[in-house]
Amino acid sequence: FQPQHSIQSGALRGAELLARWHHPDGSVLTPAAFLEAFAEHGLLEALTDYMLASAFECLATDGGPGSRQIAVNVPAVVADSVHWAQSVADRAIAAGVDPARLVIEITEDGGKRCNQALVGAVTQLRLRGFSCAIDDFGSGSSSLERLLQVPFSELKIERGMIAQARTHAHVRSVLASIVAMGKQLVTTVVAEGVEDAADLEMVRALGCQVSQ
Repeated sequence: FQPQHSIQSGALRGAELLARWHHPDGSVLTPAAFLEAFAEHGLLEALTDYMLASAFECLATDGGPGSRQIAVNVPAVVADSVHWAQSVADRAIAAGVDPARLVIEITEDGGKRCNQALVGAVTQLRLRGFSCAIDDFGSGSSSLERLLQVPFSELKIERGMIAQARTHAHVRSVLASIVAMGKQLVTTVVAEGVEDAADLEMVRALGCQVSQ
């Protein structure tokens, strides 16, 4: 879990649920080490199903405030139809979970060919009460086109951009423009990779609403 907080109040909004592989040698692998192999062997959908099941289980048993959210990454190539979106809504009902507590983060993959399918899937999810985020904005070639076409409710700024903005004024200027645009197009801008008080102050000054 990576916690997410309101930048203004400091209140815990929830967390992103992330996949980790506990290797037999004792190391813990991040998706960068195994996601490509999952894609090559047609296992992205199975991994996504597992992560969604884990998120619903966590939300159903969470004894804290009812508004806490869990975010889950979903590859664009998996969120490829209204039927898939409806299946997620059906799972929320079966788990007894308020859809507003789950954030579906569409990852930067699939290129332009996925955008039309995402329009239908994300629209269906939004109508069903889910929040939908465009993940790692700024890291891929189709981010802007996808943001303009698909009705996302959140924009997540890629952690690498936050890291570069610490020391490069021109990156901070680009970041400020992205935040301003994001706040016009979606309801929430989330800054990933906020590691210390200086990062928090930077993203607060830029107008981001949520830190991770």
